[in-house]
Amino acid sequence: MPESSVVEYIMKLMRSCPYIDSKNPLYLDFIGKDKGNFSIFPLAGSIVVEEYLSGSRVEEYPFAIASRFGTIDERARRENSAFTEQVEAWMRQLTRNEEFPAMGQGRRAQSLEVLGRGVIMQQDDNLHRGEYQIQCRLVYYVKE
Repeated sequence: MPESSVVEYIMKLMRSCPYIDSKNPLYLDFIGKDKGNFSIFPLAGSIVVEEYLSGSRVEEYPFAIASRFGTIDERARRENSAFTEQVEAWMRQLTRNEEFPAMGQGRRAQSLEVLGRGVIMQQDDNLHRGEYQIQCRLVYYVKE
């Protein structure tokens, strides 16, 4: 995957989240069955948000961050929900403080937005593990 791709930038950005342990895998389009796995899933959506006469534009990249956690008991499910809230708060803080690393290629990140609360999307057959997702979008400026 080219270093200059937007999805690669998103993966690096999410890897910098203090709530995602750097020892845990972070995949693209794959979550796996093990607890502690994370993935970025690109979502369908518009690309160009706004275009200027100069040819510069504001674009968005919708995606979901997915995680696999234990779901066998109530305490674990509450911890999982707390985790999604922490990640959401981190994204809001990053945007509020404009603390984005450089994107390169004439791009500049403007915001990392939560589009939907973190929810459990599916559980395995024995209900021991579940996949949680937070739907998001990266909004960024592209200079032409």
